[in-house]
Amino acid sequence: MHYYENPRKVPQDHVTPDVLDVQYYTNVLNNRVLFFCDYSLSTDPVAKATMQLYSTDFENVLWRPKFIATMQKLSQFKVLTGTQGQIRKACSAVN
Repeated sequence: MHYYENPRKVPQDHVTPDVLDVQYYTNVLNNRVLFFCDYSLSTDPVAKATMQLYSTDFENVLWRPKFIATMQKLSQFKVLTGTQGQIRKACSAVN
């Protein structure tokens, strides 16, 4: 089921919702995002410069290898589930 077949789902990238590309960065720079945390990235000079670089990387030469490396790194986390894990009330501290 695509997002447009379910009115309860909203794509985070409304321009190219079914494509893994750099459109997200253009959306952020144009203030066309769903979440305040995404918008707030554009207020940081370092993050904004990175987004400006990625937003023009239409061939994904710079962005895609970094995205792949990041996903590989994230996959190494040992997620605790059930009674072994916890949902933190404050992200920076254990309950």
